[in-house]
Amino acid sequence: MEYRRIAAPAEVKAAPKPKSGSKSAWRNHVAALQSIVIFQVFCTVLFLGKTLSDLLGIPLYFLPWSVLETIELLAALGMLLGVISGMLLFREGHKRMMEAERRMNAAAGEFHEHLLSQFDEWELTPTEKDIALYVVKGFSNLEIASLRGTTESTVKSQVSAIFRKSGVNSRQQLATWAVEDLIEALTPTTEPDSAEQV
Repeated sequence: MEYRRIAAPAEVKAAPKPKSGSKSAWRNHVAALQSIVIFQVFCTVLFLGKTLSDLLGIPLYFLPWSVLETIELLAALGMLLGVISGMLLFREGHKRMMEAERRMNAAAGEFHEHLLSQFDEWELTPTEKDIALYVVKGFSNLEIASLRGTTESTVKSQVSAIFRKSGVNSRQQLATWAVEDLIEALTPTTEPDSAEQV
């Protein structure tokens, strides 16, 4: 038996496509960080060389005093850049984490609204809608009965009514429908290129 499906409701918007400008900015950001790391490695090698020469008592007569001072200055500059880049990375990581959390919350809200819209199409009662949500989340009849304070047989009959109205044959099929519709609702649609239309 084929279960009934409807198109995603208008409220469920497709996930926005990443802008090319943001990709370019991110590549520039990564390139800048790579340059800083290379500079830090160079400064670290110079500083370690000078420090080891001091510890081992190896004089560096072939290097002018100004060069030795420059090495120490570069080492300090490298450490400063390390602190700055670390702060920038932390801020960028926190920003991306908050954006991902915002998108997840938005997707969860859209998913819930989409399910309720489909339940209305199936003409489920308020009680059947609640139970259908539990079924989609993977709860068993016994668990649903415990949560709702009713008997397992009552839940079983209500689940059967949900299957009959929706046209699905099992709990797995209902959960699969929910996931498939969520993916369809959040998948951006791309326009074919002019070369492909020929």
